[in-house]
Amino acid sequence: MSIRAESLADAHSLDRFDCGDEGLNQWLQREAIPAEQRGVRTYVVVDDAREVVGYCAVAPHLVERDGRTRVPHRIPAVLLARLAVDRRSQGQGLGSELLVWVLSLLVAASRTAQAKVVVAGAIDDRAARFYEDHGFVPIAGNGRRLVQSIASIAETLGLSAG
Repeated sequence: MSIRAESLADAHSLDRFDCGDEGLNQWLQREAIPAEQRGVRTYVVVDDAREVVGYCAVAPHLVERDGRTRVPHRIPAVLLARLAVDRRSQGQGLGSELLVWVLSLLVAASRTAQAKVVVAGAIDDRAARFYEDHGFVPIAGNGRRLVQSIASIAETLGLSAG
């Protein structure tokens, strides 16, 4: 399967999207376009009929350290805020393909944005396991926030980081 991901636009039909989680559905349908004003970028995957079958949302982020080490207190990051696949397309590997696609995009963007890590926000334990299966590690004290370095992502995907 080869995905066609593109930036969300007003022309996309979102009403039929149903991933099985009402919060993720409503965010896409009601909040994604206004969130662009706050720096959140949403990408959608469309099928041959131009129906949205998956989406992911990313935003600039900072990882705060406790300050007890010599490393920088704040590390530039990207937050992978949301990732969802429509029920009609679940179980076909689209979620993994979308994740690989967006991680490749973020590795390329890190060359200019200087992000060092990607933080994934998992909506539940199942989503957290999905990210762990793709190399993310839970952040201590918050199992639903996971992290992976851009360098590690780039190495896994066979890409050049920054």
